[in-house]
Amino acid sequence: MDPITVLVVDDDDAVLTLVRRSFEHEGWTVVTSRTPFGVTALMEKHSPDVLVLDLMMPGLDGEAVAQFAGKLTKRPPVVFFSAADEDRLQSLSRRTLDATYVRKGSPIAELVEATRAAAERGNVRAT
Repeated sequence: MDPITVLVVDDDDAVLTLVRRSFEHEGWTVVTSRTPFGVTALMEKHSPDVLVLDLMMPGLDGEAVAQFAGKLTKRPPVVFFSAADEDRLQSLSRRTLDATYVRKGSPIAELVEATRAAAERGNVRAT
């Protein structure tokens, strides 16, 4: 499999830095955005294999971004990375095509593994 390209959207700079460094350590290409606005343009430009989304962001939440992404021709799997409660994350993951979640505060290795698994699912779906 080619190196994974991941688009990470989170309004917290510290989270973006941690996630970017962790994913780059895996040899992945990482595109980040502090705002959910303009994410579809980033997706079209970079064609990410996985979209990692915070849920609670000002102006537009991660669920809305996932809905927009679902309308694109090449829609990547989604990993919600959020401090939202477990019930909300489970429900949202069931309602969103090809989505999973990792709660913030979990070991970063869990996010790395969930993202890798999502990329593998997306790769199989695309062939």
